[in-house]
Amino acid sequence: MENIYSNIDPIYPCPNMWQGRDGHAIKAVVIHKPEGEMPGVKDYLMNPETQKSYHFIISYDGTITQLVNPDNSAWHCGGPEGATWPGLIPDVNPNYYTIGISLEGFAAQPHTERQFPYFRWLAFFPQTPETIGYHHDIRADKACPGLILNKAAVIACVERLVEAGNYVGWPAEGAAK
Repeated sequence: MENIYSNIDPIYPCPNMWQGRDGHAIKAVVIHKPEGEMPGVKDYLMNPETQKSYHFIISYDGTITQLVNPDNSAWHCGGPEGATWPGLIPDVNPNYYTIGISLEGFAAQPHTERQFPYFRWLAFFPQTPETIGYHHDIRADKACPGLILNKAAVIACVERLVEAGNYVGWPAEGAAK
């Protein structure tokens, strides 16, 4: 099995986050596409004026960049608007109980072969629509992560990785378990 820890860039301490999770446990992952490429996306997110962040960005080549420790709340979802995601907790900001993972690229662009295996982190959760959300499921005014990334295919891929024993837990020390 590939050692994904060798693919992680150093942690860039993004200022756009809340310390802690306001008493909430991590319950799900929300998948994004930033409508951009590295390093511009990372530079944009490191600017405090953007008020946006992800926990992790997975580059085209599979390199993982951590911006926010999973023990903290990244600002990746925003408040729900026209939400259809069954994983929402009423009256609680989803940033408090989700991990934000972004795939470098654009909503109209498919993921790369090097990006997809890193969804094995999703094996940390039961494979249900409640535990895997897309940004547009929370904010109907967003196209992110696009319609190309089929949620059923993501769940099936993770299930295959689990069955094969080919997955690992969170890639950072101090991550919620």
